[in-house]
Amino acid sequence: MCHFTACLYSLFQQESKRPNGITYNNAIEYNQYIVDKQTEVMHMILSYVETVQKDPQSALENLSVQAKEVDVMIKDLKGMPAFKGNTEMRDVAVETFSFYADVFRNEYKQMTDLILSIDSTGGTAEQMALNEKITADVTRREEVMVNKFLKAQRTFAKENRLKLEENKAEKEFEEKINSYE
Repeated sequence: MCHFTACLYSLFQQESKRPNGITYNNAIEYNQYIVDKQTEVMHMILSYVETVQKDPQSALENLSVQAKEVDVMIKDLKGMPAFKGNTEMRDVAVETFSFYADVFRNEYKQMTDLILSIDSTGGTAEQMALNEKITADVTRREEVMVNKFLKAQRTFAKENRLKLEENKAEKEFEEKINSYE
């Protein structure tokens, strides 16, 4: 009988173990895990913006590291199970984080290369216009992703009777980012 109980316990442990190594006991923990990862990405973006202002070469060198860190987060998010059969919030989070990984690899690299070129040559009108175009495009696409994520998060909260609270880190992030414009 003890052996049977030990086997059942072992099976239970295996079933509750998630591919990303995290167990979510309730909807709050599930949501918070994603929000915490989102906050990490916000800090990475802010770090990039601050660094590119002071030392564009250093910012350029850090972009691949930052993209790889977001890739790890994506892998963790993909390892999250459905919550009560629902994967929408997780799936939209993966899509959003994939967007940010691509931005670190592509647009931020292009923008930093332009900044370095502008710093060394004084910049042409075409370079300035291209930098503004890239910035506007990233901002527009980011707004679409953020709205899609917020919609999924609100749906998740409603389905699981959660009250969403304002993310203070996000508000601080927006204030800092806006101060650079």
